[in-house]
Amino acid sequence: MNCNLLIKLKTITLLIPYSDNKIDELDFTLNNLSYNWKKLHNYNFQLLIFIQCLKKNLGPSKEFLFLIKKYKKFFDELSDIDLRFQYQTDYGIYDAINKAIKNIFSSYVIICGAGDSIELNTINNLLTQNYDPFSIHIFNTKFRFSKKIIKSPKGYMLAYKNICQQSILYKTSILKKYRFNNLYKIQADYYWNLKYIRFIPKKYHDKVLGIYNEVDGISKDKNIIDKEFFKIKTNLVIHNFSILIASSEFLYRMLIRIKRFFIK
Repeated sequence: MNCNLLIKLKTITLLIPYSDNKIDELDFTLNNLSYNWKKLHNYNFQLLIFIQCLKKNLGPSKEFLFLIKKYKKFFDELSDIDLRFQYQTDYGIYDAINKAIKNIFSSYVIICGAGDSIELNTINNLLTQNYDPFSIHIFNTKFRFSKKIIKSPKGYMLAYKNICQQSILYKTSILKKYRFNNLYKIQADYYWNLKYIRFIPKKYHDKVLGIYNEVDGISKDKNIIDKEFFKIKTNLVIHNFSILIASSEFLYRMLIRIKRFFIK
């Protein structure tokens, strides 16, 4: 790893928690990043791509190691971008994220799934300005396939809809201070947002950062139902907003379930 990577410009870590079974999706993400990095005319930051590989056996697959070798060689030929990985036993995505954050010392972190990506131009433009007082920056999201743009919810609208995690730029220090709760399989980021976002210095931007795979993203996996999160969501909404908003959100959620039941 280039030692200068950590001292010349602000460094942003793109953290990719990866289960070793989506090699094509990881290939898409790395290829998209490398292609768009080459298109940047001026670099206002350095990018460290950190892949946290979750293993269920003795280690990562040959296909994964081949892919890493391929892109590491490719990135070595570019400026201000680097790639590294570590692997651990699979205790869940947010357990992996928490452990990875301990080993990250960049200025900022973006958390991105395999099959997703980010708009590098958005970051490049942001870092020409001084936003040090803000611990998180919240952007909009673009769907990878339909190209639909989703605006991130503000205020009480967070009770009804979460912010796509790929569209949040975190100061690394805030994730070291407030860890994700690994009790929640896929909604730990939503729990984090409802619990902490109201008192964290933040800024919303009407630009796209995250590119989300709306077809194969983990939140689309109907085999994973985060029952533990929904047991406490209403109380979180009451604490952050009001009983009225919590009641409205609960009814809204029930209507969505009924609608899905009849669509099947």
